Amino acid sequence: MNIKKKLAHYKSLKQRHQKWSSNWQEVSEYFLPDSAIFNSEKNIGEQRTTLIFDNVGEISNTTLASVLHGTVTNPATNWFKLKISQQYSHLNDDKEVSNWLENVSKIMMAEIISPKTAHASRCHEFYLSLCCLGTACMYIGQNSDKDALSFDNIHLSEICIDENIDGFVDTVYRTFKLSVRQIIQKWGIESLTDNMKKCLEKDNMDEKFTIIHCVHPRDVYNKESERADELPFASVYIAEEEQKLLHEGGFHEMPYAVARGLKVTGEIYGRSPAMSALNDVKTLQRFKRIHIKVGEKIADATILNPIGSVIDKKINAGAGKIINYDPSKGTPSIMPTGNINASDALINDTKQQIRSHFFIDDIQLHQSPAMTATEVMERTERMMRLMGPLHGRITSEFLGIKITRIFGVLFRMGKLPTPPQVLSGLDFDIEYVSPMARAQKQSELLGIQKTLEVIPILSQIDPNVVKVVDSMEVLKHIANINGAPQSLFKSIEQVNQEIKMEQEQIKQQQTMANIQQGVEMAKDASQVNKGMNNG
Repeated sequence: MNIKKKLAHYKSLKQRHQKWSSNWQEVSEYFLPDSAIFNSEKNIGEQRTTLIFDNVGEISNTTLASVLHGTVTNPATNWFKLKISQQYSHLNDDKEVSNWLENVSKIMMAEIISPKTAHASRCHEFYLSLCCLGTACMYIGQNSDKDALSFDNIHLSEICIDENIDGFVDTVYRTFKLSVRQIIQKWGIESLTDNMKKCLEKDNMDEKFTIIHCVHPRDVYNKESERADELPFASVYIAEEEQKLLHEGGFHEMPYAVARGLKVTGEIYGRSPAMSALNDVKTLQRFKRIHIKVGEKIADATILNPIGSVIDKKINAGAGKIINYDPSKGTPSIMPTGNINASDALINDTKQQIRSHFFIDDIQLHQSPAMTATEVMERTERMMRLMGPLHGRITSEFLGIKITRIFGVLFRMGKLPTPPQVLSGLDFDIEYVSPMARAQKQSELLGIQKTLEVIPILSQIDPNVVKVVDSMEVLKHIANINGAPQSLFKSIEQVNQEIKMEQEQIKQQQTMANIQQGVEMAKDASQVNKGMNNG
């Protein structure tokens, strides 16, 4: 293990990271003040909102983050499902396969939202960082008891990232501190460096040391190996001060899921709505300070006081202050206190501009009782078009890595059922069925609905038009758009078999009816012949 080479790579990435730090710090101070810790370590419990006179920026950032959480990874609904890759998509119609895929998706979802994982809060923190800073990182692993998943939102000040040739983050360096006691708990006493051992000898177990965790893909690996140092992703822990290897291991999947918002060509880190709105927010704070001063002067006006009267103080032109003057020289004029209405207008216009950066007006659809379902659908579609680029990056850079990692961890924990034999060696695809993913498909559903509405009209001209539509495929496709579970539907083979049985039953009933009719006709003929013979 070449530690110096890794530290040199880390130093290079750190220099690139530091170019962003001042920008992240300033944006955080106005939109996510609790995370404004890039330039220096803050004291626990310290007030971090001293620059904010109007928190519309923070509210807008929180609103967008909440909307993303509720529409992309809503804990109350299944927001993804597994399916077979396109090459073998015919297996998705196999009842055994579809039931297994659906069962696995449900188990994964149940494990994600388990109280042990704290997934909901970690996910919300992730979206807050993404909307404010343009880059967010989550670590996915197992908890300390090895009986549940674990999610940890990593502050952007701790990580440096690098991309592969395809533009995806495949290397993460994370810097954090651990005490001597924690290091022993994690890797054992034999992993301690010389300085750590000295602290141990002095019984100074709470002394903390800076640790660098490097995760990157290995050039040579063995997926089937049980050895951690042969797995696809290398995991290296280094003591920064002494430049010593603490532990080397590996991961089957990338444990860090890093998502970027708007990504500019040539840049590694993402940009965000908050960065776009930063100048407006700073302008708003200046307007708000002036507005407060004007309001104070109006609410608590300045008093003109003749010199020698009962009140005799120094001149102060602030709100609620006293101006002393000499009556023999005339009464001084007081400067206007300011136009509060004009100030209100400037503030409201600026706040509206800030909200527009976060799509607030489009997110909060103001539906009137007179709106039809189609109008609601069209307005929702417009909102999703605006959110589409951000949603696309979240699914490709965050959710894809996250679900792949969760599947692997749960499978190795023995919490997933054994797949059918027909799936041996096949890869899975991920289909997103969150409210936002379904809303983005509503235009397709609207097109299907409008097409079906035309069919009855055309059938009056040509009855054969109805035969063009495969009704069962239409139903399956609509159900897929709406995210309906596949277990609610029978397989095509089962439906065809039932239709065949019904046709055979009808044929048998018709045959029996014909036989019965023949018997009745023969009986009637016999009666007629008997009557004729008797006559």
